[in-house]
Amino acid sequence: MSGAVAWGVCRESQGEAEFLFAALLTEPLGDVGSRLHSMEPSALAAEALTMNCRHAPYRRAVSRTHLYDRGVFFQNRLRTRIRYRLMRNFQILDLIAFGYFCVAWVGYTLFARSGRRRKRTISAAMNKFRRQWLLEMSHREIRLVDVNALASLAHNMTFFASTTILVIGGLFALLGSSDRAISALAGLPFAVTTSQTAWEIKDLLLIVIFVYAFFQFAWASRMSNYCAILIGAAPAAGSPEAAAHAERAARMTNLMGHHFNLGLRAYFFALAFLGWFVHPWLLIVATTLVVMVNYWREFRSPELRALQAGLDTGPR
Repeated sequence: MSGAVAWGVCRESQGEAEFLFAALLTEPLGDVGSRLHSMEPSALAAEALTMNCRHAPYRRAVSRTHLYDRGVFFQNRLRTRIRYRLMRNFQILDLIAFGYFCVAWVGYTLFARSGRRRKRTISAAMNKFRRQWLLEMSHREIRLVDVNALASLAHNMTFFASTTILVIGGLFALLGSSDRAISALAGLPFAVTTSQTAWEIKDLLLIVIFVYAFFQFAWASRMSNYCAILIGAAPAAGSPEAAAHAERAARMTNLMGHHFNLGLRAYFFALAFLGWFVHPWLLIVATTLVVMVNYWREFRSPELRALQAGLDTGPR
């Protein structure tokens, strides 16, 4: 690779000299680089000013020996600014509440999908019924009932995807009237005082949650189209390939249901996130309630027991 000094700026301000360079270097610098490497930044900048930035070995030596240090300096400065802005607009309790929210959401999702627990959920029971449905479909000559059932599922996914788009648009509109929203919440006796910047950051985070939900619903809706194609391409009843094709269609419908469930879970946690606009403790309490409700519905609900009873007594 060949290269040369791209640009250089020498300046001295407020009694402290600063020297900034960006360069592409290929030549060894010898004694020049070793001497400059041992100099302090202010002395180094003064040396560069003295040389008037005309001597190419000096420019390359300064770039090579201090470009990395300057990069680290600017990275640390950026981190400091971000930390300062966060601490100025959010309290420690806000950051703890938001961290708890993220850990609870991700942790529960991993918990529900891990190991043996995944087989005891209401989603796992529905996966078995979907497989049974499509195996029965492979034995039918007329599959109008199956197409209608899939169309009903696809309608639900399309409805949620369209509703999510409206919610996202409303949240973007709320960014333009955040001052009025802050004034409205300030009348609540237990609401904390928040800055406009903090409010807008919370609103943007809520938009991110609903964007995630939209992609899950949209992908599930698209997968419903794949399932419809698989049902239309199913071999005739009694064909040797009918059972294998039904298994493929069952796996596709199970994935469709999985993404739809992820979108619904995002809705549940978005409702908990609304508590942060009022008070960080309300976010913590609402997140805990959402986790408990989801756990009860997926692992302990009467609906799950009814489905498991149907699996125990129904046809295999």
